[in-house]
Amino acid sequence: MTTTARTRATVRRGFAVHAGEDGFIIRNTSGIVCAPLSAEEAKRLHLDPMVAANRRPLGTAFTVSVDVRHGLSTGISPRSANNTVRALANGNSGAGDFVRPGPRLPLVAKDGGVLMRSGHTEACVDLCRLAGLAPVGRAGRADERRRHGDARTGRDRVCRAHKLKQISIADLIAYRQARDKFGSSASANFRCRARSARWRATLT
Repeated sequence: MTTTARTRATVRRGFAVHAGEDGFIIRNTSGIVCAPLSAEEAKRLHLDPMVAANRRPLGTAFTVSVDVRHGLSTGISPRSANNTVRALANGNSGAGDFVRPGPRLPLVAKDGGVLMRSGHTEACVDLCRLAGLAPVGRAGRADERRRHGDARTGRDRVCRAHKLKQISIADLIAYRQARDKFGSSASANFRCRARSARWRATLT
């Protein structure tokens, strides 16, 4: 789980996941699951901005919504939504493998990641890259205040119950700054810890 001073998000890698993990994110967030990805991947897949003039307060870069073409059927199911994210994370997929619109909302991360924009979109992509995975993930905004009255208490309870790891975006920024300054020696330990957590990380 990753966090900022104001928001929390549950993030997962985009590749090699199953539909049940989408259900986990939906149950423990606001219910809207997005697919953060790098600017390079968005360009390669022809994922154009959702609107010409983005007036979101924090500039969250939504693209047009998508659905994977293979196995497409009517309605929206966790399986089809999961297949869409897997396809986004598959380097063999192309722009023609997706139909527009669809149930999944890609978000484009800024080049430079959290060092350029301290957002959950960038944090998700950075974490995937640090683990040596495709720069595509899944994220949902944590909304524990409605269940527990206090956001921090709710977040901690969820993490304890599901053995999730927590990291702040500020911590990720500091780690990246140190890694970029001193080289990649620190990244091995980070990747090991991340994999032991099976990439269930809550950003706060």
